[in-house]
Amino acid sequence: MNTTPIPMLIVEDSPLYAEILLQLLPSLGSDLKFDVKWVDSAEKAITELDHSNFELALLDYKLPGADGLSLLTHIQLMAEARRPAVIMLTGIGREEIAVEAMKAGAKDYLSKDHLDIPSLLRALTGALERKHNEDALAEERALLRALMDNTPDHIYFKDPNSRFTHINASHACALGLARPEDAIGKTDIDFFSSDFAHETSDDEHRILETGKTIIGKEERVVYSDGKALWVSATKVPLRDRQGKLIGTVGISRDITENKLLEEELARTAGELALKNNQMQADLELAREIQETFLPQTYPTFPDGTKPEQSALRFYHRYRPAVAIGGDFFDVFAISSTEAGILVCDVMGHGVRAALVTAIIRTLIEQFKPIAAEPGPFLTAINNGLVSILKHTKMPVFASALYLIADIGRAQLRCVSAGHPLPCRLRRAHADVEPITCSKASMGPALGVFEGSHYTATEFPLATGDLILIYTDGLFEVEGRDGNHYGQERLVSAFTKFAKFPPSELLDHLLSDIVHFAGKSEFSDDLCVVAVEAARVQAK
Repeated sequence: MNTTPIPMLIVEDSPLYAEILLQLLPSLGSDLKFDVKWVDSAEKAITELDHSNFELALLDYKLPGADGLSLLTHIQLMAEARRPAVIMLTGIGREEIAVEAMKAGAKDYLSKDHLDIPSLLRALTGALERKHNEDALAEERALLRALMDNTPDHIYFKDPNSRFTHINASHACALGLARPEDAIGKTDIDFFSSDFAHETSDDEHRILETGKTIIGKEERVVYSDGKALWVSATKVPLRDRQGKLIGTVGISRDITENKLLEEELARTAGELALKNNQMQADLELAREIQETFLPQTYPTFPDGTKPEQSALRFYHRYRPAVAIGGDFFDVFAISSTEAGILVCDVMGHGVRAALVTAIIRTLIEQFKPIAAEPGPFLTAINNGLVSILKHTKMPVFASALYLIADIGRAQLRCVSAGHPLPCRLRRAHADVEPITCSKASMGPALGVFEGSHYTATEFPLATGDLILIYTDGLFEVEGRDGNHYGQERLVSAFTKFAKFPPSELLDHLLSDIVHFAGKSEFSDDLCVVAVEAARVQAK
């Protein structure tokens, strides 16, 4: 929990609205605390912005003197590191102003006539998240720029027609250019001999046709003025996020003085090849890691029974928001009558989330000997995850729901780590009900607090029951009207499709969500696991 107050500037000429904001802010929860400065004019706001750093700014559109959009323009011209995230305050019926403000760089807007805690909390947390993401992206760009500008190697990017789109400072200097930007749109024929330019163009066309990389190719580079030198050139395909080839990336290193050192050059080329192969392997792993760790088959009860005859039967639907998702689940046998089902949702997406799911998978295997006790099992996983993630610079956590379906005792045992609670379809009663755990069974997310303890809640299990466990992506889907699907709608959908077999029920549910959203791609992963008790053998 971050207890450091967030510096905030409120620019509002109305003392009444300013007072409303000042009263609402302390009610947003203990996780959000603010160090607030209020001014009533754009002139005073500029003075504060020039002398102090603010992370957030609530900016009234209508101000004495300069209006809010003019002040927003001033903020956008500030240095990126000092630029606060702006939320525009508008009057009722001023949506066009809000749209204009968003185009000008505001992170969100609020109607002053409808200020309340939910809308203010949504706007502030959303603006902070976007600002933090933008700050992280800016830091990455700065690091890349520092690397590009300070390495002595020549680094360049080209489009499919072998035209430069970007080069680093070292390469610009070698080409006799005052600025790297002066190379944009030009080709090697503008700087090198015709023979060398055509050879490099042929290499790049082969890369685009085959997708293959050129590593450590020794080339005799001849410039247009006759100067010649030897370089070791590495050229790789450049792909967009969909995997489409959009050009090439090249790195050239001057090896003129070391040309006769063939053994050393061979070693260097081998290291470059190894690094490149490792990079390709890591990227391939990142694309496949979620599929690798998801269950390929389910246990049957009794062991060896055909899946369609098992006393416990399992079904799932998993749809990642991007190529690599942050949701994960596992189903495993604990005994001849008990199955453990763990569903978790790792913060974020991409490679980092995939790596955390890999860690969780390892911890599951490590602590399976105590998996029959849900509380200690989840406690051990949390402690293991905390001990690993505390060494990372960026916060990472995962919500989780662990449930044991015990057909021998006709019992469910359930514990949540900051995760949505499951629903139960009771075939015998033809109704759907959310499972409600005790407060002791609702612990914090995994990976946040060391020493957190989790305690399970027990529920009866009957023949025909269908337990539905899911991540929040299932009900936080935004519809075409801007509203979320919501947990109530989710329970209603379970009820509506209760007559269908489990596999068809899940298909109908996802179709209903897609219809609600009006699209098939979502900003969060969708994951739902169904557990059907076909036969319960309580003593």
